[in-house]
Formats: sequence, C-alpha cells, structure tokens
Amino acid sequence: MDGCLQQRALAPDARSAPPQAEPAVDPPVVLDELRVEPPAVPPVDVETRRVSTSTGLGCQAYLRIPAGATRLAFVASGTGTYSTTQGDMGPLARMASRAGVALLTVDKPGISFDGRGQLRVIADVFRRHTLADLVECGRLAASWALTRMPDDARLVLHGHSEGAQVMVRVLGEAGAEPALLSRTELVVLTGLPLEPVVSGAARQVALFMPRELAAFAHARKTHDDDWLMRLAMPSAYFDHPTAREHLEPLFEAIAAARPGLRVELFHGEGDRNAPIALVRKLVSHNAAARAHGKPALDLRLHAYVDARHSLDERFDHDMEDLVASLPRTATE
Repeated sequence: MDGCLQQRALAPDARSAPPQAEPAVDPPVVLDELRVEPPAVPPVDVETRRVSTSTGLGCQAYLRIPAGATRLAFVASGTGTYSTTQGDMGPLARMASRAGVALLTVDKPGISFDGRGQLRVIADVFRRHTLADLVECGRLAASWALTRMPDDARLVLHGHSEGAQVMVRVLGEAGAEPALLSRTELVVLTGLPLEPVVSGAARQVALFMPRELAAFAHARKTHDDDWLMRLAMPSAYFDHPTAREHLEPLFEAIAAARPGLRVELFHGEGDRNAPIALVRKLVSHNAAARAHGKPALDLRLHAYVDARHSLDERFDHDMEDLVASLPRTATE
C-alpha cells in the first residue's frame, strides 16, 4: 500500500522545503509526497508517447535522452494526481541528464501537463484506473523507450511507495516483455509498501485519520469516489484483485528469472506509511533462499534512523554515490 493518503488536494515533497525540526507527534494528516514543485529536471528535448492499456485507459509517457546516453532510468513516484513532467521525481531524475542517463516518466490515466504550466486532471478517467493499469502503462512505456536507446542500453528502475510496487510488478509480471527484465541492471526501491493495498490503506487511515475510519469503510462499501479521491485511489483501484495481492511472491519470481539482480532498498526506520519490519522480513527471506541454494536477489537494505516515508537528504547523497558508481559504458 502506498502511503499517499491525504486530506489536502496537493502537498509538497518534504525535501523541497528547508529542513525544520519535526514535532514530537505526527500531525493528524496522512501524506505521501505529491510532487508538485517546479520542474527539477534539467530542460532537454522531450519525446512523448501515449500508451494504452488493455482496459482502454491511456497514459502519457515522457522520454528525455541526453546525447550519448547508454542507460535509461525509469522513475515512478507515489500515489497522487500530478504530472511527472511537473514535479520533483527524486534525486535520480534530477541527476539523470548531467549523469548522461536518459529519463522516462509516465503520467497516470487522466493526468497530463499541457506545457503552459497547467496540470490537467480528467477525473472520470483517473477514477477508472487501477494498479494493474499503472503496471501495464509502465511496461509498455519502458518497452517503447528502450527502442529509442542503443541496443546495449541498460535499464535502471526507481520506484517510490506506490511507484515501488509498480516497478516490482513491471519486472515480476514481465513475461509479455522479457527484454525489460534481461536489460535491467539495477532496481532502486524507496518506501516499499509490502502490504496489500486494501489492508495497508485501512491501517493508515486508522493510524493517521482515526476519526475517518468509519467514513473510509462507508466510502469503500458505497463506491464513493468523491471521498476516496482524498486518498487518490478510487473505488476501481480498491476493487481490482491487485489491491489484495501480497508483493513478496513477485520478488521470488524475479529472483527465479534473474538470480543475482541488484536491488537497493532505501527505507526510513520511522516510516509508518510502509513499515520497515516487512522489508526486513523480505530481506531475511531472500538471504535464507540464498543460503539454501535457491534463486535469490542481490538485495541490499539501507535503513535510515529517524527517517520517515519521504526519506531525507541522506538518500539524495547516497543516490548520487550510487549513480556515480555505475559503469559508464556497456562494456565496463
């Protein structure tokens, strides 16, 4: 479950403002980062493509390719109504161009940015989307983007919160697009939610909005999208089978298909949106599989003391180091 439950329509990323002392008690608002700050990606030529899912919903994809790029970074953020051309998608997106890395982002169904500074949200389209639609959009967009890259170009996936779930599913369900898995060299997952969406949402509402728990249950029962849009997850999202699925089996599927794939997990010890205990359990399970000679991932957990769901500048610095450490050419 992504951690983007909200009581306001839009909320800036915590990292976009000057550091401030946090209160001793969390404010009674459930938020993920809705990235709506001014563009943080250096301006380069942008190719666009609209990809359509099997349900008929469309997603707008944006591809920025610096000259000589041999690596493609696909970045997906958390739950919300925002355009990926407009918001701060994290340090990997910010450093992509200067690191010689192409950048792919994808807007959700019903979301677009008109290029004149206006975010466009078609509510009746957005309210029909599901997690499965986001995964299909991601898979189709990444497959298209790779055709615009050199044949030996490598793929880096970075997902935060809901976006982390999307990236795991893009790879774990990659049977229709095997090139994605074979060309992926690195996966970066931050604020990874391992709970099913339905139970995770209920837990978060109970934790952060306890007075709204009955209203949430009623909205789920009556398919009240006007209320559920406060969570940026419409009733169709909750009703789809993916909302009840656990994510751990997909890690096993990825390990079976690409044993040893490098997966970097960055997580805050104080993350209450996506509890780190479940991530530690995933890491232990992967280590046990390796110890017993079973397929396993190169799973590396970086836990930040006192960090919450949005992480902080320590992650930004670590991502800079990680990107700098990647081979510059396909033959290295």
